[in-house]
Amino acid sequence: MEYQRNIRQNGEEYVTAFAPELDSPLVATDQHPNYEAIIEALQDGAPASEVEALVDLSVAVARSFENLTERVAVANGRVYFDGDELHEAVTDHIVRALDADDESTAVSLARFLEKLAANPSARSREQLYDWLQTAEFTIDQDGDLIAYKGVTGDLLSINSGKAIVDGELHEDGRVPNECGSVIEFPRSEVLDDAAVGCARGLHVGTWGYASSFAQGAILKVAVNPRDVVSVPTDCSAQKVRVCRYQVLDVIEEPVSAPIDTAEEPEDDDRLVWEVKFQGSNGHWLSWTPAEPIYADSAYDAYEQLVADAAVAETEFKQAVRWVEDGQRGGWCVFSTSGAYEGVIQSL
Repeated sequence: MEYQRNIRQNGEEYVTAFAPELDSPLVATDQHPNYEAIIEALQDGAPASEVEALVDLSVAVARSFENLTERVAVANGRVYFDGDELHEAVTDHIVRALDADDESTAVSLARFLEKLAANPSARSREQLYDWLQTAEFTIDQDGDLIAYKGVTGDLLSINSGKAIVDGELHEDGRVPNECGSVIEFPRSEVLDDAAVGCARGLHVGTWGYASSFAQGAILKVAVNPRDVVSVPTDCSAQKVRVCRYQVLDVIEEPVSAPIDTAEEPEDDDRLVWEVKFQGSNGHWLSWTPAEPIYADSAYDAYEQLVADAAVAETEFKQAVRWVEDGQRGGWCVFSTSGAYEGVIQSL
């Protein structure tokens, strides 16, 4: 295909490419993230379709997701998920991640989009976009956000308060944040007002925010986009209030890649969960699944449980608790809608 390189009066360089099979010329400036790749492709005589994918980022996105999910669509250069246009912060991340040219990248991105769409609050989703725009964020292979938390050298929270740690209610004092632990807080009690800086809930943030509060250690944590509640504006959208996160590791520098490929724990390293159902008569019944339920948290165990459609339809409440080496946590109860109702020590 033919092309011309030019320089505008303001010093900006741009290239215009022409091909009979294209409806209109392709134009890209030197500010385009793929500019060098575009020039190289043109110099090498690459097919027009390949150059078009480099210029129109939405084309690359569409091709990456076309065999993976029908929930992503591209029209007029814009990317949509379930018919809703994706925020610029999300599409920018998709393009940055796809540059990595890893076959698993699109799978991780699809998981991220599905979890983001599962956040029950439109207000929370809009606030999350503010946080995503503060830096080039990272997700893990499961589609969870990578965030950071400053703690003491003993891996205790800086402030004291209530939390649910690995299924057990921690009512007072500094909250332990051991690697592998899942820290939870009832979503209904987490303030979703971004105008209030300090409020109830679990707080994580960017590397800069976590570093400023750390008193001995900085944790890498995973946050399901579904569990983001608000992004307070008092710290320039650097921190996030959430209702759940998992502690992954103690680290000394942030993750720079768009997809964190750190290995996930094997099933045998995760907690094993017991199950009870409340039937229509109000009685709680124990149940032994055909295969053991391995999960890092009560939420994950519950999601595995209700994946069985018959169970979800016939029982109106479910409860799970972890059991390991003869020890058992409190029962974590979920309603039919999936709302978390809290920890009950005995059922």
